[in-house]
Amino acid sequence: MFLCARAENAGAADWVRAGVNTNQPMWGLRGGLLWAIPPGGFRSASGPRGLIRIGYPISTNGGYSLINFIAVEPIVNGRRGFSELEMSALDRTPGKGLWAVGEANSNPLTNQPALVPGRLSRPSPGVEQLEVAVQVGPFDNGAKVRLVVSQRSDAPDEIQLSLHAEPGSASLEYCVLTATMGNLARTRLLWLKDEVVSSPSPVAALPAPTPGSAPDRVPPSWRSPTGRSKGCGHPLRLRRAGGRRVRSAARSSEERTRGPSRG
Repeated sequence: MFLCARAENAGAADWVRAGVNTNQPMWGLRGGLLWAIPPGGFRSASGPRGLIRIGYPISTNGGYSLINFIAVEPIVNGRRGFSELEMSALDRTPGKGLWAVGEANSNPLTNQPALVPGRLSRPSPGVEQLEVAVQVGPFDNGAKVRLVVSQRSDAPDEIQLSLHAEPGSASLEYCVLTATMGNLARTRLLWLKDEVVSSPSPVAALPAPTPGSAPDRVPPSWRSPTGRSKGCGHPLRLRRAGGRRVRSAARSSEERTRGPSRG
């Protein structure tokens, strides 16, 4: 009976899925992290193009607010691409195009539905996972990439992003997925010559972190280290640090974003 109850709870996961229960390009678990691509978002004005929007219910009565953007920045022969700043090759406006793709609409120029619900699966008993592929417009440095964004019902405050080079892409040295709104929650860690300083505090010494880890003393605030590796493999996380040590360990081919811990 316990296993049956778990299955029933998992089946009741309240997914937000574009084209199913929202007319915005938005996905995620209601009550946990939601994410969107333009023109969807969590403000009256969607904001810059070329950025994934991350929302969390931090407003009055459980309303969602924008807590971060995620930009895509592939590096080819030492030249860095910028999904937010470059002109789109598709419509010559600032910001690379982002569009969800399904089995029938891998090409943005074809006449296909704009709202893709994503693929829902059960990776383990009692757990659901929503997976959405997001195409990024071609970069000026020749990079062509696709993101796969996934979220599990047993981890509503996390999303996971994996990046894949598309056919015809220039060879990638590595790619950066960067959370761009650290100033909103004052989460910047300032990497100075001899020390690392947290932006909410006055200029005071913090212990220099060892590779792959964060300082031991971080004021209660959002942490948003930038993921970078040859295969886009270091984690990109947003989590409520609360003064605890937060480690940032390498993971082979995925990026993870964590929302604020509950309680």
